[in-house]
Amino acid sequence: MKMPARFIVIASSKGGIGKSTAALGISRSLCARGRSVLLCDLDYGNACLDMLCGVEDSVLYTSADAALGACTPQAALIALEQPSDGGSPDRNGGGRMYLLPAPCAGQYEIFVRSAADAGTDPGLIDSADADGGFPANTVYADRLCDALRGAAESAGADYVVLDTGAGISGGLCAAAGAADEALVVAGHSPVSLRSADATARLLEKHGIKNIRLVINGFDAAGVTDRRSARCGIFSMIDTAHLPLCGIVPYDPSLAAAQESGKKTSSLSDAAFANIAARLDGEEVPLFCGLKKFRKNRNKFYI
Repeated sequence: MKMPARFIVIASSKGGIGKSTAALGISRSLCARGRSVLLCDLDYGNACLDMLCGVEDSVLYTSADAALGACTPQAALIALEQPSDGGSPDRNGGGRMYLLPAPCAGQYEIFVRSAADAGTDPGLIDSADADGGFPANTVYADRLCDALRGAAESAGADYVVLDTGAGISGGLCAAAGAADEALVVAGHSPVSLRSADATARLLEKHGIKNIRLVINGFDAAGVTDRRSARCGIFSMIDTAHLPLCGIVPYDPSLAAAQESGKKTSSLSDAAFANIAARLDGEEVPLFCGLKKFRKNRNKFYI
């Protein structure tokens, strides 16, 4: 009997941290391990996962349409990756991966049109919060959670990765209502790490207890340079008050991957693979596969 999907919120305290990039990298690594993954874009103010995946021209429906009843959750899914043999997912052939896209920023009329098409009371979507268009009411949040569960069932998902808007947004609060656990993505600075702690406290208020930290853009040179304000590993954990799930090194090649909308081999691939393995319950050394950092790794534990 198939186990229920694990819903994981990917959150960050502010924009520009690389949260969506991390969500995509972790999802692809889980898929490579033979897991079926549903990646959901809930960043209504800055939707970008369709572009990062190179499928922006394939979007017909969004999570808003599914939540408001304008389409079924299954109709809104976009297939991204399938097993190499075309059969069932396994650890050798890879798993399936689907995207549930979000409406583009500023397209408030999408909600209105979807609500009218579905015969839904437009009053459901009269308010939008500061993240650029997420309806700020519990009725919509409940409907969205139902749509997410329906999409997960249609995708046969082992994992549902929920990419939310930066900061304390409506999308984050709605995602927390459906999620079992969370990864808070932070940058490699004291300010970002302290903000990660505040984001984690909000998630706890929504009932999520399993919250872990992911450091994105780890600056190895900044740790060993005494003139830098970059934190060492122990300092990062102490500042964020969160257990560490993984470290993703600064990787210039990620920018090329984002612009092309295609997968590229990069320094961060091994880091995302490590995080995926830990989510799967494996014990993996922090710098496993990161030869560039393993030689000096003892200097980072400060």
